[in-house]
Amino acid sequence: AFLQQLVVATFDGVEQRKDKRIAVITEKLFDQIILSARISKGQADEFAARIMEGIITPPNVRNFLLGLLSAHNIAALDESINMHAGGPYKLLARIIGVKRVCMEWRNYLEKEPTESHKIISVLLKRFAIEEQIADKITTFDLRAMPLQTIARFRLNLISLVEDFLIEHREDILSSVKHIQVEAVGTVQSAIIKFNPESIPGEWIARAKQDIAVFFYSYLQQELGGLLERAIPALGVYGMIARKIDLFTPQQLEAVVKRICRQELKWLELLGAFIGFWLGCVQVVINHVVAYH
Repeated sequence: AFLQQLVVATFDGVEQRKDKRIAVITEKLFDQIILSARISKGQADEFAARIMEGIITPPNVRNFLLGLLSAHNIAALDESINMHAGGPYKLLARIIGVKRVCMEWRNYLEKEPTESHKIISVLLKRFAIEEQIADKITTFDLRAMPLQTIARFRLNLISLVEDFLIEHREDILSSVKHIQVEAVGTVQSAIIKFNPESIPGEWIARAKQDIAVFFYSYLQQELGGLLERAIPALGVYGMIARKIDLFTPQQLEAVVKRICRQELKWLELLGAFIGFWLGCVQVVINHVVAYH
């Protein structure tokens, strides 16, 4: 129940942009884990293999090249060479016929998809694209990026987490309620199956000692304040007064005599002690005066 209340309060604070706990936790995770994390060679190889299987496949590369070699892009490339290339490079481009080569390569990709896939597959293996991707992943380090990029990445991650929590609020609350139900069932089952005799004796002795030490230290610090608050709250003074009113004169006299004997006994002993030493001092003084 406490967990559910905590989650609800956190969500309300995030939605109102008043609760910064999620932002602080996400920032700490980013700085302490994500920023310093490095991917091992085995993990990099696995990532590279998945990228090659799902993204950089011959059909995808062929479709990308077809989109790149559009008539508009080819015309723009030829125009850029004529405008910006130097004399020798412009002459070489005219000899090779860059525009014509691009158009022929596009026609080949369109008309021969099977052969294009084979060629692209061979080129990917010959250029070791998968190994290069794995090496880039292994050597990638976020700390080498510009500080502004890291700060922007951190803010984007915080926004992503907060937006995710807000968007999936009901799902998370439902999961929390499910956890609560399971926890209650687990506790109930544990209580039913619990057998005190199964607890080792040394555990019980240690628990007793720890509890006793805790209560002793607690009462040393708090007992005075607890009594000051408890006596008025319990009406102890009134209860004592009512009990005294019910005493008979003989009972009250006996109580007073007993209290006087207990309290005045020390006063009598103190008087006897003082009198004894005063007598000793007087004897010494008289002896000294008589001697002189």
